[in-house]
Amino acid sequence: MHPAEINRQKLLHRFLQYVRVGSAADPASPSYPSSVGQLELGNMLVEQLLEMGISHAHQDEHGLIWGTVPSNVEATVDRVLEEFPGVEGRVTTVVQYRNMADVLRGFPKAIELAEQAFADLKFPSRRDSIRGGTDGALMSALGLPTPNLSVGQFNIHSVREFASLDHMVQAAQHVIRLVELWSLEGLGD
Repeated sequence: MHPAEINRQKLLHRFLQYVRVGSAADPASPSYPSSVGQLELGNMLVEQLLEMGISHAHQDEHGLIWGTVPSNVEATVDRVLEEFPGVEGRVTTVVQYRNMADVLRGFPKAIELAEQAFADLKFPSRRDSIRGGTDGALMSALGLPTPNLSVGQFNIHSVREFASLDHMVQAAQHVIRLVELWSLEGLGD
């Protein structure tokens, strides 16, 4: 299996747009999100989702981004390829959040297909436990089994945090293969 071609320049351009926004959390803030920059970044993402044709894209009062993805898998894969690279690295399970672990134990196919996509692309993967609240934990709690997948970052939330363009490209290739596998599997199973 050959990985999908990813527009590295577009990926890097988007990434650099995102990191220019001062979106660090404010530990002294009583609100959520805790900084104006987090809302600014969310607004940028909503605009990009709307440009991609994601209907009903919006940011709620907590800074969470929502939208409806068309059911046409091929069009969705094309959009991911062209516009919004995704995930790669490792499949992880949050053990501190029972809701996520319980959901994933009850729906092992979510992890199995993520690992299969890595294997098909001959990319390494591993299962790890992670700490903290994640989008995967939130989505799993809402009934959508969602393992956390890396997007090319290292030393997360530390003074040595960095991102690798090569790993971000692999992340985009991984999510495209994962969407393909889900389309073959059938979402109703």
